[in-house]
Amino acid sequence: MSQRSIRLLAGVLAALLVGCTPTRSERDGRPSPAGPSTVTRAPAASARFPTPAELRAAVTVEAIRSDLAALQAVADRHGGNRAAGTPGYDASVDHVVGQLRAAGYRPRVQRFQAGRFRERGRPVLELAGVAPEAGRDYRTFEFSGSGDVTAPLHRVDLRLPPGPDSSTSGCEPADFAGFPRGAVALLQRGTCPFRAKVDNAQRAGAAAAVIFNEGQAGRTEVPAGTLGGPGVAMPVLAASAELGRRLAEAGPGDRVRVRTDTESTGTPTSNVLVELPVPTPAGWSWPAPTWTASPPARGSTTTPAARPPWWSSPAGWPAAGRPTPSGSPGGARRSSACWAPGTT
Repeated sequence: MSQRSIRLLAGVLAALLVGCTPTRSERDGRPSPAGPSTVTRAPAASARFPTPAELRAAVTVEAIRSDLAALQAVADRHGGNRAAGTPGYDASVDHVVGQLRAAGYRPRVQRFQAGRFRERGRPVLELAGVAPEAGRDYRTFEFSGSGDVTAPLHRVDLRLPPGPDSSTSGCEPADFAGFPRGAVALLQRGTCPFRAKVDNAQRAGAAAAVIFNEGQAGRTEVPAGTLGGPGVAMPVLAASAELGRRLAEAGPGDRVRVRTDTESTGTPTSNVLVELPVPTPAGWSWPAPTWTASPPARGSTTTPAARPPWWSSPAGWPAAGRPTPSGSPGGARRSSACWAPGTT
């Protein structure tokens, strides 16, 4: 690793100290359903921000590899799986909390319900004269509801051919004016979250939805989308731009079949948070990279034992990364939230 890379990683570590993310999920622009903390908040204290030299000394490749090996060992003891809601995840939380406490921090464990999604069978999309293939031309949206619907297909504010600006299909309730209840909504990707389009479609009385990619360069394949969490009652499929174009050519009397077989649940799991009474030096910002506890990739039963590269062993923090008392009065609290393991 180059010295410049180490300096960059150290800078991020300085801003976050414990590899952290905000307690709001930005996957679909909604707050995370996090509950109250189970550990008492640490009191505020004056602190000295570490110098760049101290941070460079604290963040080492060896320490990062050591932590990765420790999390891999946790995964190995739990069948290769550290996804949220599994024993492997809970063991990973215990490991991170232990490391923080050993370094003198007072971490908080916050329990909340994490969405879990499982697809029990292959999706189906059928229309006379169109023969798409599951996986290649369409797939089930994560957190789609289950169902088997055969109904007319209704276009919702489509932009075909696509223009240079992003489509707003389905982003406003007004897009569904005159929508026939029980129809399948044909929507185009763009502008707003997928969940917003689906929620508007459900409120308008849609029985199912198909969302296809916009069609500009780089946006033609089947989107690998998520609806953000449980709560969708109807089947929702993602489709390629080409399949969407062909579906849009269907006549008013044509009926489309959409079937999904899914299961969406809420699983109790934990965040790890650390509150740092650190005054922010001039010129520093507090970025929020994403480190989420994700279920295993589709078709896989494992979750890699991974951690952000700027998370170094807390053993090096007391001298450099952890704030130390200073004579300067006051200090702003900085709350940092960590999803302790499992990324895909």
